[in-house]
Amino acid sequence: MLPRTALSRPLAGTSASRSMLIRAASTSASTSASSSAPAPAPAPTHAESSPPASSSQSTSASPYTPQFLTAVQSASARPPKSTLQSLAALRASLFGTTYNPHNVRTGAKYLRKPLVGPGMLSYYPPTLKLSEVRKFLLDGRRLAGLPDDTDRSAAEVVAARMVYTPYELQRLEDVKRRKALGKGPPKKGEGRRAAMKNKTGKK
Repeated sequence: MLPRTALSRPLAGTSASRSMLIRAASTSASTSASSSAPAPAPAPTHAESSPPASSSQSTSASPYTPQFLTAVQSASARPPKSTLQSLAALRASLFGTTYNPHNVRTGAKYLRKPLVGPGMLSYYPPTLKLSEVRKFLLDGRRLAGLPDDTDRSAAEVVAARMVYTPYELQRLEDVKRRKALGKGPPKKGEGRRAAMKNKTGKK
């Protein structure tokens, strides 16, 4: 389109004036087009256009891999088995857990704490076993606290109540007291079962 200044002026009849008007219109159109067009992008540098290639590798080699991806791949690689076993042994010694590299069924999954039986046995003093009592008392051997020429047989030891416990002595006293009150066990043939037989006439 022609500028307003060119349109407002009357067209001259000469060819020189026409050529001047056409030249002015083309100049103004090119100026407006250059101002409205976007600026061209800058040319890429050498570092951004192509990755750094080593001298030993050719351009037709494997694609370029960034350095951080190589570091991530090396960090995610699984360590050797010997390293893992040594770390597991160190962890077990630090935290007091069970180190079981061969997966043996030890019961450590259920027994979280050590058994208290050995500790209890070592806490209480040793007790007198019945086998030792039979060996030194009931077999007629010498008793502690008696003269050397005195021997007691098993019957004498039992009669003298040397192997009775306080609970057994108390039980015997209770039986004697109940018999004195008439509440002891009945004699044979005088109990409830014998009385029922006498009533029914059964023999």
